[in-house]
Amino acid sequence: MVDYVVRILSFCPQQVDIVQSVLACPEVSRLVLPAVIYIGVDSTISIGSVDQLNIALVSKELSKELNASTAERFDDDQTSLRIRLHGEKGIEFSSSIHLVQVPTPNVINLKFSSEHLQSETLTLSNLKELFSEISSVFQADHASIYDRKASHRSKHPKYLRTANFRSYPIEMEWITYFGPQMIELLGRERFTNLHTCVEKYDLHGGTMVILQEDPFDEDNPQHQERRIQAERELHLSQ
Repeated sequence: MVDYVVRILSFCPQQVDIVQSVLACPEVSRLVLPAVIYIGVDSTISIGSVDQLNIALVSKELSKELNASTAERFDDDQTSLRIRLHGEKGIEFSSSIHLVQVPTPNVINLKFSSEHLQSETLTLSNLKELFSEISSVFQADHASIYDRKASHRSKHPKYLRTANFRSYPIEMEWITYFGPQMIELLGRERFTNLHTCVEKYDLHGGTMVILQEDPFDEDNPQHQERRIQAERELHLSQ
């Protein structure tokens, strides 16, 4: 079984209700809800719909039974919000939202496995729609789907760093979205040199790149070479 992560980053200032807005996206709701929120070792809150997620209520309950290593929380200064939902379909949703402007991006994650792809709970078409929905609502600067085994590459991550202390990841993954700001920084013209992909198209002012139709496997040498070649064509290799 291969475990995958959908990671979506946004430097756009957000409000608390962004969590409900993202969960209200049709594909997100279909995949994640109903779900449970763990607020303590033996305590959960179950929700069947976005309307049942009351952030203020959840944060109040968490203040009673906070386990910072596993629970979602408002920070003590209420400048950051973390939420984790475990969906009935086995898909996990998590978010880390900053309620004040900081150089660190806001993050939305969805974790799923190859079993979801084999059962067609998720398809490539679903994933493309998921990117479109969340990127629009969350005003994404970057998004990707990667095999969790790719974490070994984090020892030498590649970033585009800017004068305002922002860092944009520039490694290619199975599916990668470069938001409008990244396109401006990288230059749209370099994407004309990208041929090692099955699809690339404009999306919400940015560019979506899909390396291959088959799910990416970090242990497959052919998949690895395809990813590396795409980075060469985009001049992202160090």
